[in-house]
Amino acid sequence: MSNINIVAFDLDGTLLDSMKNISPENMDALLYAKSQGIELVPATGRLFDNMPKPLVELCRYFILSNGAAIYDSKEGKYIHNCCIPKDLALKIYDYAETLPCLYDSYINNHGYMTKEMHDKLYDYLPDKNYAKTMIRLRSPVKNLRQFVIDGNYDIQKIQYFFQDIPERDRQLTVLNEKFPGLLYVSTSLASNIEINIADAIKGKALTSLCNLLNIPVSSSVAFGDGTNDLSMIQDAGVGVCMSNGAQKCLATADRITEYDCDHSGLGRELLKIVNYQ
Repeated sequence: MSNINIVAFDLDGTLLDSMKNISPENMDALLYAKSQGIELVPATGRLFDNMPKPLVELCRYFILSNGAAIYDSKEGKYIHNCCIPKDLALKIYDYAETLPCLYDSYINNHGYMTKEMHDKLYDYLPDKNYAKTMIRLRSPVKNLRQFVIDGNYDIQKIQYFFQDIPERDRQLTVLNEKFPGLLYVSTSLASNIEINIADAIKGKALTSLCNLLNIPVSSSVAFGDGTNDLSMIQDAGVGVCMSNGAQKCLATADRITEYDCDHSGLGRELLKIVNYQ
């Protein structure tokens, strides 16, 4: 294995346990990797405002909104953006109106949602502790579609939320058929679909960051568990899937952790990689 210079890692289902906490074992492994000169990069569907405080203190670069943005916290600025054009976003909203779902959008690194849907969001998220955070980080607006038109906004990410999970699963395929070649459609929660423009994926964001930092992509490691991590697992020098990961990720990964996210699987595997690279 080549020397490791950068480690990217998903949060939910990967670094974080089921209660959305970073275990002491995982934190110790991250600190050890950093002490070895390795750049640590959270790579998540979240916004920067929803980043765990220990990571804000530990890391400089953040891949956000599934790769739609890269944030440099030291400089306090976004160094990469890859958005859904407004006109395409409006079509995605229109399609959502035909489905039994709620939808939101990430715009300029903030979440927005039609108020009527915002009021119902709690009932669409099985993890009620996380639901409270999701609701807090989305500003309700009178009508999201009109809000986007009035602001002439491009969109970093759109999410659909379903109570009918078989229908959610069906739409993961249907969306790609309805908007062929235009979108990257994935999921990271039990009830959601995450929609990005086709080039806004974690793998391409990781490659872009490596190029900006003059780090060979071959010297990168990526940890993930969901289909929104698939491109990153594929593109990294070493792609690692959590043992609790989606089947597509398990089938693609170079390595699979021995333990899941509730038993510090990331930290244990990271120490193996760093010590035996």
